Amino acid sequence: MKNVFILVMLLAFCSAESQAQWSNNAAVNNIICDLAGEQAIPKIATCPNGDTYIGYFSNETGNYNVRLQRLDAQGNELWATDGILISSNASDPWFPDGDMTADVNNHCVMTWQDIRNGNNNAYAYRIAPDGSFVWGANGIALSNNSEFNASPKVTCTAAGNAVFAWISGDNIIMQKINAAGVKQWGDNGITLSGTNTLNWPQLMPVGTDDIIMKYFEDSGPPNAPTRHVFAQRYSSTGSPVWASPAVISDAGGISAWTQIFPFINDGSDGFYIAWHDDRDNNQLASVWVQHITSSGGIAFAANGVEATSQGGMNHYYPYLAKPAGSDDVYVFWNEMNGLQSQKQWGNNGMSFIAVSATQVTPWGAGGTDTDVMVMYDEATSGASSTLKAMRIAPDGSFLWPGNSVFVSSVSSSKVHITMNDFQNNQWIVSWEDNRNASSDIYAQNLLLDGTLGYYDPQFGSIQGQVTLDGGTGNITQVQVSAGNETTFPDPTGFYTLTVPVGTYTVSASLAGYYPESVSSVVVLEDQATTGVDLTLEAIPTTGYITGHVVLTSG
Repeated sequence: MKNVFILVMLLAFCSAESQAQWSNNAAVNNIICDLAGEQAIPKIATCPNGDTYIGYFSNETGNYNVRLQRLDAQGNELWATDGILISSNASDPWFPDGDMTADVNNHCVMTWQDIRNGNNNAYAYRIAPDGSFVWGANGIALSNNSEFNASPKVTCTAAGNAVFAWISGDNIIMQKINAAGVKQWGDNGITLSGTNTLNWPQLMPVGTDDIIMKYFEDSGPPNAPTRHVFAQRYSSTGSPVWASPAVISDAGGISAWTQIFPFINDGSDGFYIAWHDDRDNNQLASVWVQHITSSGGIAFAANGVEATSQGGMNHYYPYLAKPAGSDDVYVFWNEMNGLQSQKQWGNNGMSFIAVSATQVTPWGAGGTDTDVMVMYDEATSGASSTLKAMRIAPDGSFLWPGNSVFVSSVSSSKVHITMNDFQNNQWIVSWEDNRNASSDIYAQNLLLDGTLGYYDPQFGSIQGQVTLDGGTGNITQVQVSAGNETTFPDPTGFYTLTVPVGTYTVSASLAGYYPESVSSVVVLEDQATTGVDLTLEAIPTTGYITGHVVLTSG
């Protein structure tokens, strides 16, 4: 089997001891959990304050228990070795999967399915930074019915609420829960159903408290469905925002085993999404990309833009990355010959790893402010592989010496590799690894310069003027926030915030005024980003009524 690793840019318009800190040695990664039995399916969520949660399933007792560890930005474990036990409720060994994220208050929100009541149902937990169970020791039951409830997903909104979606039989159910653990959409949530089967939801927060959900509509036999892909935006009340769902693709050719798509915000509360299909039924898969705007419009051609016109090859496993300061999106994929890599770099894309006997599989992508990083494993022997990464400039050139760097140079089985978004000048990667015979959970950071290990925080500042338009508010009581930092203006309205380097949304709020924000504020090391001004308009307390009086007789 031969394959190639390719990256393409589209224009927007169309056993070692657990480390005290991050290891700086690709041959000695950080152990997150090495308890007896299999440790499986890690998930990553990084908080606004820079802490990272890593959740996983642990088979140390013969049941797939749920465990969670919390690390600071330096890689120090903040809880006990091997993390804390979240749930030991009985689980179905065939379906140990779930999802997790971090909310605006640095809590971890988790969801999975288990059989604690005899049937597969979905559950939700909110874990505080000190490890306490905010929603109770047994979490909150999202479902409690006789249907097969599976593959729950979760996202958290800017308002601090958590939204969940999962498969329930032939339908999808959505539920919103506030930070206190109160269900917002009725005890049983909102059921989405149709003539055909709806399944495999994915969620993205947009606006203040809205979400966008991608989902499939399947018809035909379950093992060979005709699969169409849609998306809808839902308001804070769970009502559809768009007049009709956005059609991502109704061309067909998507297999039953192609379920979770790369799905990223376009920077304006629309999204990019990518997948592979064999819509022309020629036994060769191709990669497609679609762009849906914040209003639900289709920005690219119907059914997507084909990422490459290279014939005679299979194109699989697409991933997307978008630099924060760019209007371009990058798509990369794995290219295989028939035995089983737009259009800015030619119709066939740009090849970074040539077709050879070495099997290369992409596992993630991330954007910095100006470019992208792609992560992949490289087969060494049998099921063993090493983990590498490349940072690519907009012109397709390599930004790290030697073109690629090792994230893990140990030849071992690495599966369920996952990566967080770029934050604190680094990415964090976690995976299952059998280097010590049994499957354990490992993690490693990767810095912007391609090195591993100690993260040296770099700071800059944001400065601006706050103005109150109307009302009787006190300017010094306006709360100005960026990332995890908050301040208040002086009596003249001037404020300054010291924050780690990065890209921020700066927000200002005061009771009695409409909140205001400025997005895409770039902070550079030891520099002040000035002129980030915010004007708050007073919320009217009185109004007036106009109309017409009509005399019908007399």
